[in-house]
Amino acid sequence: MMFEIKPLSIADLPLLVVLEQQSHSHPMSEKQLASCLGGRYFAMGAWRGERLLGFAIAETVMDEGTLIDLVVATDVRRSGIARRLLEALLQRWQQAGVVSVFLEVRAGNQAALQLYHDLGFNEIGLRRGYYPAADGREDAVQMAYSLGL
Repeated sequence: MMFEIKPLSIADLPLLVVLEQQSHSHPMSEKQLASCLGGRYFAMGAWRGERLLGFAIAETVMDEGTLIDLVVATDVRRSGIARRLLEALLQRWQQAGVVSVFLEVRAGNQAALQLYHDLGFNEIGLRRGYYPAADGREDAVQMAYSLGL
């Protein structure tokens, strides 16, 4: 599938909100997403023409990066979009001198866990009952990736 990775801005917020709501059982609000589009945060989107196929929101503090959110439209999942978004983030962080990257993922999200493992992330912890779920709470797997020497 052909698509282009480009930085996102506040002008893209309505599209982010739609994808966020379609993709998560407990999505971030429009206000929360808007707060992640500037300052120490940055966002990248995967575009095919005028359609936003997916996005990643990240944060950088000092020499550490954190993946805040990674979303791909349901009809184009498993087509390499999440991988390309994450690779673009890792490249940007490396250029910025980031040494370590962190993320948390739902323990039941096997596709995401496999992707992160494939890219070289390592499991470093577990937060029990971290995410709200339809039937209670779900654990978060904490992962890290080293960009340092």
